[in-house]
Order: sequence, then C-alpha cells, then structure tokens
Amino acid sequence: MAINIPVVFLDADDTLWSISPLYLEARKKLSCFIEAQFGVSKIGQLYVSNFFSCLDCARVAASKHSLERFKESILLAYAYICGYLHYPYLVEGEKELTAYIDNLFTITPEKMKARLYPDTVPALARLSKYTLIVILTMGDAEHQLKKISAVKDVIGGYLGGVEVCAEKNKEVYKEVVKKYANNDFSCVWMVGNSIKTDINPAAAAGIRNLILVSRSDVGWKEFETESPLIPDFYKVSDLIIAEKEIYKWQIKR
Repeated sequence: MAINIPVVFLDADDTLWSISPLYLEARKKLSCFIEAQFGVSKIGQLYVSNFFSCLDCARVAASKHSLERFKESILLAYAYICGYLHYPYLVEGEKELTAYIDNLFTITPEKMKARLYPDTVPALARLSKYTLIVILTMGDAEHQLKKISAVKDVIGGYLGGVEVCAEKNKEVYKEVVKKYANNDFSCVWMVGNSIKTDINPAAAAGIRNLILVSRSDVGWKEFETESPLIPDFYKVSDLIIAEKEIYKWQIKR
C-alpha cells in the first residue's frame, strides 16, 4: 500500500510570525490613555488590564477570534470605565484609540517580513522537501489572508495550501485532514504555539502534535490542568527543531 506524503499543518500567528506583542501594546495603550485622562489616583493600570481581560475573554466565546472583536473590546472597556467613574465618554478619545490600533495593526510587506521568526523560512524550506505544508489559522479571513499575502514572496513557494477558520476544533481538523491527507491521520502533524487551539483539538482528532514552547502564551499550567489526551506529544523550542522531529519520524515510517 502506498504511503501518503506527510502533511504538516502550521499555525500562523505567533508560530510563523510574532503578533502577540501588538495586542499587548494595544492593551498598554488603553491603560496609559485612561491613566492620563482620569488620573493615577482614580484608576490603576492593573485594574484596567484585568477588566479588559475578563471582558475580551467573554466576548471571544461569542464573537470568536478577530481583530475587529479586539478593537471593539478596547472601546467597550473605555466606555465602561468612563461610566464607572462618571466621566463623559469622549469621542476624541474613541478616535484616538481607534487610530492607534488601526496604525498598530496595519499590514504591509515590510512590517510582516520583520515579524517573521528567524527560523520560519529555513524550517519551511526543509519541510517542503518531503511534506505538504498547509497554514491553518483562525480569525477574520480577510485579515489573515492579508498577512499571508504580505509575505507570499518569502514563504509562498513552500506552501501547499492555506486554511482560515473562525475556530479550531475537532471537526475543523477532521475536515482539513480529509481535504489534504485523504483521511490518513497517520501521516499528519499539527505545529503551533497554543495548547488550547492548536494542540488539544488536533489531538482530539487523532493528529500528532508539536508545540513551540518558547512561543506559547498559555504556559504549562493550562496543559497540566486540562490534562488532554495527547498520545504523540512533543515540546520543542523552535521550528528548526520541530522539523528535525518530523524528519526523524519520517525516516522511520
């Protein structure tokens, strides 16, 4: 029986390129903006940060992952705190926050190429020699595709496909395995930085996993508390080591 070519699904944000610092910067801007407007004695940055986290996490469940949801959460937090402190909601403040976030997340080839991790292109070049590489990312499709298009001349030649979904779950993983690997789960890998969205649902679908520990924004406490069933689970520090693990598995097939 013929052995199918290995298929490697790669997360994009904070796996191929860095994106989390931009979200952290936007949250910092909200805190500093409110501090400047209302005064340090009125409200603390920690309170703003914690409040925003609770608000945005609740909204993710309903609105999924997207830049527009994040921007709306910033403005909702600003509006709520204005009301809580009995201060007028300033339209100028809304415009300033919106302009700042729009500029921060503007997608250009120059910005996106600068955000690529140093190991991204070398790892993709090696993987493409013996695997089919598919980017599997979630969020607003138009926004995610713009990011990929911005670095197409650098990584496009190594890709065998791109999939953008609203949410990564067991069903989504099964669908992409059917599409790209003819339902052969034995030849599929998922590589990403998030236990919650990359590792757990892929494992539930029966897919081998590699998590980039150095880029994980959840830490190992989440993994320990969730205790997911991951029979073939690897922890690696970067994409070069991830490729080496996949290659070692490949030559043993």
